[in-house]
Amino acid sequence: MIKSAQMNLNFLWSEQDLLKALNVESACWQGNRIAMDNRNVLPGDLFIALKGPQNDGHQFVKDAFSKGALAAIVDHIPAEISPDKCCIVVKDTYQALLDMAKFARLRTHARIAAVTGSVGKTSVKEMLSLVLKDQAETFATPKSYNNLWGIPFSLAQLPENATYGVFEVGMNHTGEITPLSQQVRPDVALITNIEAVHMGNFASLEEIALAKAEIFSGMPPHGCVILNIDNAFYPILENQARKMGLERILSFGRAGKADFQLLSYERLTDGVGVKACLQGKNVDYFMPVFGQHWVLNSLAVLATVASLGANVEAAVAKLRDIEMPPGRGKQYKVIYKDGQIRVIDDSYNASPSSVRASLEVLSGLIPGKGGRRIAVLGDMYELGTEEEHFHRSLANDIIRLNIDLVYTCGPRMKWLFDALPGLKKGRHAEEPAEISALICQDLEAGDIISIKGSRGGGLHPRMFRIVQDLLNLSSNKKEFSLLNKGLK
Repeated sequence: MIKSAQMNLNFLWSEQDLLKALNVESACWQGNRIAMDNRNVLPGDLFIALKGPQNDGHQFVKDAFSKGALAAIVDHIPAEISPDKCCIVVKDTYQALLDMAKFARLRTHARIAAVTGSVGKTSVKEMLSLVLKDQAETFATPKSYNNLWGIPFSLAQLPENATYGVFEVGMNHTGEITPLSQQVRPDVALITNIEAVHMGNFASLEEIALAKAEIFSGMPPHGCVILNIDNAFYPILENQARKMGLERILSFGRAGKADFQLLSYERLTDGVGVKACLQGKNVDYFMPVFGQHWVLNSLAVLATVASLGANVEAAVAKLRDIEMPPGRGKQYKVIYKDGQIRVIDDSYNASPSSVRASLEVLSGLIPGKGGRRIAVLGDMYELGTEEEHFHRSLANDIIRLNIDLVYTCGPRMKWLFDALPGLKKGRHAEEPAEISALICQDLEAGDIISIKGSRGGGLHPRMFRIVQDLLNLSSNKKEFSLLNKGLK
């Protein structure tokens, strides 16, 4: 561990620590925030001019300074920057970010959890952050910063005095997670599940499992692995962990052998009631969310809490306060005509498994008088040569789950639309704006409408436009209410 040379503990980064991290002669900055996007710069920030596939951050250094940045890390000083501005010149700005991340990770005593998996990463990360912050100083990955840019950016903001750190780790190709895990160096690694996501970049689901297992590469020998025992790839993941010399393995799921076992759950008006057995101890708890996937996520969270050495009983109690992240299942009521509609914003992303989970949530909700269960589905991406099959096969789930009406958006979802029985066909359109207008024409009071679609292909945030249009149907904007806050 690095001993920090901070002179002022009120700063996340002192000038002395920045000098050490970057190995430069002059740093001329100390502060609490760094930025790698000029649009997010606030007064006092350190702006890092990163070079990406589309843009070179050096083009935006002037703008960052105009927004109040006090310093910038650059590989050259742009011509338009005046000599009085603080520019820290390095050979490579991305390497500088990596160096800051490495320094921040080495100087902290925090217990670190890394979360990966095909679906549910961000939701689990947010849940973990909520329950741990209630107990001690906790840092969590901002937003979904889980890639080669986001991980070091997040690590560079890890406070020295944090007790816990929670990092989301993503990938869409083999080999991506290994360097990220070696940066994060997690004490606990959680893999939520292995599903058909990014199939266009893999030959099989087993390849995805092995790619996710790269999360073990940065762990110390005493690290703890947490796996979904219900997932078909549990044996492969467990074997990979043991190959890495990791013997502490905890499981969660419905199976009787699970260390954190789901016994049952009940759909309630404003959430779910859960009965579980946590390492031999039976507990009951409530969460203001809907769907079995959220219940299983909560068991993964509690297993992680236990592995970090935090208070599991306190975490169980805190689950009552969780909120769904934007685009991941938040529910709203909208006053409409002589009644109301319920809108489920699940528009952030989509894969075959997450669409099925979303449909199951919709299936379990009771429409108002005369209302219908309506699904609005946008294209799913990165499914490889089987993409037509994955889209068409959702018709079976829609029939099984008694979804009344389906609206589809995008060329790939046309496959699903064609596979649907006639009575379940709503309308199809290529663009979210077009389908949104049609939906708004067709809605009736009492309807429950769920919006789901992939981020790929530019459909997100345009799928979110449908959510916005539905919320705007209310003549009184003040009538919007989050159902997840306990509204009945």
